[in-house]
Amino acid sequence: MLNKKKLILYTLCVCIILMNVLAYFRWSYGALEGDFRYKTDRWMHQAWVEYYPPLAISDAIEFPLLNRSKFNDDAELEAYVHKYAVSGYIVDRWLARTKLTYIYMGVNLFLLFHIVLLLVLLRSRKVLRSRGGNRR
Repeated sequence: MLNKKKLILYTLCVCIILMNVLAYFRWSYGALEGDFRYKTDRWMHQAWVEYYPPLAISDAIEFPLLNRSKFNDDAELEAYVHKYAVSGYIVDRWLARTKLTYIYMGVNLFLLFHIVLLLVLLRSRKVLRSRGGNRR
C-alpha cells in the first residue's frame, strides 16, 4: 500500500513538472518594434501585440491580432481596437485565453493539493509505525 502511494506521488510530481514546462513554452516572442512587441500564444495559436504606451508607468497592454500582422503607429492601433472592441471579437479572444489560463492553474493547484495530501498520509503512516501501532 505504501509503495502504491509513493508511485502516485511521483506520478503527480512528474505531471506538475511537465505542466510547468509546457507553461514556460507557452509564448513565442517576436521582435520589439518601437512601442510594439509581437508574440504568439502557442496554446491557442493566436498572435498578440504588446503595446507599451509612451511615458506609461504600468506594464504593456495586450491585444489579439485578428487580421493584421503589424502596426506602424499608435493611430493604427487605436482604429483597430475601436473597430474590433465594439464588435466583441477582442473580448472573445481575451475570454478564451483567460479560460485556458484558469484551467491550467486549476489543474496545477489540484495536483499540488493531492501531493500535499499524499505527503500527509505518508507522514502519518510513518508516525503510526514508529509508535508501534498498526491501527487502521
